[in-house]
Amino acid sequence: MRKLTYLGLICATTTSLFSCTQEENIPTLSNQNNVTTITEMKDVQVPEQFSWSASLPLDLNIQFQNIGETNFNLENELVLLMDMDGNHLTQAFIKDNTVSFSGKLPHSLNKLQVYFPKTQNILEVYPNEGDVWMEVADLSTNAVFENEFLYIDGLKYFDYQAKSNARVQTSGDADNDGVADEFDSFPNDPNKAFNERYPLSGYHSTLFEDLWPYQGDYDFNDVVVSTIINTIKDPQNNIIQLSVSIDIDANGGDFNSDIMLRLLKSDKTSFGQQIISSVGGADGFEPGLQEVSSNLIKVISNNQNLGYKNNGDGANGDIENKSFSIVIDPALEIKSIDPNIFICRTFDRSHEIHGSDYPATVSFNSAMLNTGNDNGNFMTSDGYPWRIEIFSSTKFYHPKEGVSIVNAYPDFANWVQNNKQSYTDWMETPQMSKVFVQE
Repeated sequence: MRKLTYLGLICATTTSLFSCTQEENIPTLSNQNNVTTITEMKDVQVPEQFSWSASLPLDLNIQFQNIGETNFNLENELVLLMDMDGNHLTQAFIKDNTVSFSGKLPHSLNKLQVYFPKTQNILEVYPNEGDVWMEVADLSTNAVFENEFLYIDGLKYFDYQAKSNARVQTSGDADNDGVADEFDSFPNDPNKAFNERYPLSGYHSTLFEDLWPYQGDYDFNDVVVSTIINTIKDPQNNIIQLSVSIDIDANGGDFNSDIMLRLLKSDKTSFGQQIISSVGGADGFEPGLQEVSSNLIKVISNNQNLGYKNNGDGANGDIENKSFSIVIDPALEIKSIDPNIFICRTFDRSHEIHGSDYPATVSFNSAMLNTGNDNGNFMTSDGYPWRIEIFSSTKFYHPKEGVSIVNAYPDFANWVQNNKQSYTDWMETPQMSKVFVQE
């Protein structure tokens, strides 16, 4: 893909028009406010409705409006989301003059590019910019071209190459699936088109304290899981297969835990029906499909049988990897999935431990809520969690046994107390003597 110039567009609110290069108030590494020195979790002041996900939300909705009587049709046109180096992250099709992207990103991807193959133009955006209104310009008596951009009454507009009004085709379509070979990860397979990674970039780690509903030591090494999922989509951008790779990085707790994977909607709610057609193991591993209506897979039973702690205070061992594939029913037209990792007791399936903003399964014993230190939502009355998920641009190192995550990562407390608006790279600046590094 050739390097492209900035897309000639305007953004519109209900009251004004302005350039798309407008700066947004987004979380930064600088602008450090409310700086404190805290070494224990009990001293951390958690903001209300705090979500324990160390990620940059992707929430982008681009809506198109035509100016004048143009015949320029954007419906069903492919749009790519890329990082600032031009790497393809994900894609979507324009439906009802709108294209949307959602998900979670590492903090380093705080600026992205939206690429329009139809015109070979790009637009720079912020991941959490929300609604962006775009005007599609028609040629008029007031239109002039300057430096390859279209201007009307001094405002820069989307140049849709109205002179020919023809789709720009930079490569062929060998399998005739409607996706140009240049953007087709499977150019010779009409049933497959896109190869998408989860997370879109970097690493995803899920950390647990396993004493729920009682507080632990907040070293978050009782169970540590790293997840990478390769998602295959059809030419209509529907998910048809997931290739899952899960590393069990640490088993520092004393309880016997099962590690579970549940497929949820991107808004963290249940699909309400079975979306999994089949599950296939790898290297002899056959995950057990349980509660099919919950789309739940047992990744591993009894983590203590792995024989390693990897917490600096017990047996060390090579990290166990579990890899398997999941086939999704394409007729359901599922565009996105939130793969939720949670744990439960090996000898008590009803004893589940979740993130505060994720639902429990039908097997969960809800009578355990509001017992011990639980405040009814898998958080304490002070807002402390039993599960944290981390999206990072570098490998995350979990704390050693007995070392609070607040102590192992000096910027963690400030990240929390500033409500994620600063210190967003806290997970990449550990005290190396206080975290476990696999040798």
